[in-house]
This record gives sequence, structure tokens and C-alpha cells, in this order.
Amino acid sequence: MKKTVQAAGLPAERKPPKTLELRRDGMEYMEYRDVTFPLETYCDDYTELMDGLLPCHWHPEYELDAGIREKAVYRVEGQDCLLGEGDVILINSGRMHMGWSADAEKPAYVLGTAFSPEALGAAPGTLCGSLYFSPVAENGPPFLHFRAGTEAAGRLQEAIRAMCAAQAADPLRELRQLRELAGIWLTCCEAMAEADILSGRGTQQPRIEEMKIMVRFIHEHAAEAIDVDDLCRAAGVSRSTCFRSFRKYASCGPGEYISDYRLRSAAGQLTGSTLSVTEIAARCGYENPGYFSAQFRKKFGVTPRQYRRRG
Repeated sequence: MKKTVQAAGLPAERKPPKTLELRRDGMEYMEYRDVTFPLETYCDDYTELMDGLLPCHWHPEYELDAGIREKAVYRVEGQDCLLGEGDVILINSGRMHMGWSADAEKPAYVLGTAFSPEALGAAPGTLCGSLYFSPVAENGPPFLHFRAGTEAAGRLQEAIRAMCAAQAADPLRELRQLRELAGIWLTCCEAMAEADILSGRGTQQPRIEEMKIMVRFIHEHAAEAIDVDDLCRAAGVSRSTCFRSFRKYASCGPGEYISDYRLRSAAGQLTGSTLSVTEIAARCGYENPGYFSAQFRKKFGVTPRQYRRRG
């Protein structure tokens, strides 16, 4: 869903529906301009997403998003955060999260940055990595919400806008972004120091490895006749834990997640391949093409063939 950011901070034109590029365990793959500078800036336009939904995913990078227009809802490890104009949210490393516009008729626009500590020279084992990143990843909350009108939110908004406005043709672009990023992380660490997170005495967050195992299983076996019991066996959890995990992290039941993943995969194949509708249905776990078409139309409002022609 990431797109080129204009200096004004808002998209100039509508684009076809976009999807995240996810690994089989639900991790978003970040593609940097240069792998030696692991930092990305973007403008998220919720009108560009399939169903207006940023699907459940995670990534090892830290993410900061600034509300620019209207309101978006972020769900991070089962906790909701309403991001309004002027607000900023920090999403911690490795946390499952998703998002959508608070008002479907007023799509949200968000400027943001995702980065690895290596961008600031804070690789694991370094002094800065050990002092200012490892404690956050290990003991920090799923997210921090900086509310509009506060000094911290103002500083973060200004820095994120400056990072996103930096032009690719600027010979000092990376240095300018690093200057802003250092200020951003200092502001975040000041807030976390007050919460005693950097000392390592913060609240340890519950592990989500079981959820990642179940998501990976779905992505690897979506073409097969899988059910909740298969997910439970794969992750070694009970049915109640399975349902509770999906409700918390993905805001739906496991069956709904399987169906949604299959249909989204089918939509991508319809516009990205020349396979027949029947072949795509089989690849996505639907033995009955008629049932597949009915479920596809129920979700997207058009038949698979109409969706292909429209895309």
C-alpha cells in the first residue's frame, strides 16, 4: 500500500486497489531504496486499499504514523487506537496490527515512516541498540499514542512531514532524514523513559508466536481443506486459544480469516495472471467454482470475471 510521497503530503490521484506484500507468517516485506539504509517513508491512502482495510500483519521495523486527514482506527495486538488529525502513533517492533478508516465515507490519509535501528547505527549488540531499542522491543507496549495538541505530537508531526517531503533528487536526502529520525526517536524515548520502559522494568507483552504459526499455516495450506483443528495442531494450542488469538490480533474468527485470505489471494491472481477462474478457485481452496464465485461476489460486490475486467 506504500506509495510515493509528495511534498504536500497528500496523494494527487486515485490508484487501483493495493495489497500488502506479506510473507507466509504475515510479516510485511519492506523494500528499501537501498538495503544499507533501512528506512522508508510513505503516504497511506485508505481509498487505495482493498475494502479500505489494512490487513493484519507485522514487521520487525518500528513504525510511526501521523494522522493528516480524517481519522483512522489502528488495532495493535487487540488494542484499538483512534488516530485523528495531528495525532501520531508508534507501533512497536514485531507487533501484529491492522487499520481502517474510522468513517468509510471520509477516508483517512496518514504519513509515516518505518525503519530498522540499523538506520541509526543501532544494530543489536551496539551501545545505542542495547540502551534505546532492545528494551522497547522486549518490554515496550504494543503502541504509543501521541495526541494532537501535545508538544511531543507536534514535534513528531513536523519531523515525519519533513522526512516524507525530502526529495529523492536531493544529494543530502539521507542525512536530512537521519536528522529528523534521530529527533523522532529521542521524543519517543523521552516518553518511554517516563514509563520506565527503557530500564527493562516495563510490562512484558504476551508472545504472539502461536498466532504467527497459525497465519503461516493458513498461507501455506490455503489450497487445502483446512479447518480450526488443523490450526490448533500446527500451533499446539486449544480451540479456545485459537479463537481468542484471531479475535485479538485479526478482529475475526479463524474461519473468517481463512476465507478472507483465500478471496484476497484470488483477487490478486485475477488481475495478475491469465489463469482461468476455475483454476484460480482451485488454487485458493475452492473445489466448487460456483461457490467460489458466490463468495467472491459477496465480498467484492462483483463476479470474478467482472473484477478481472475492472482491474
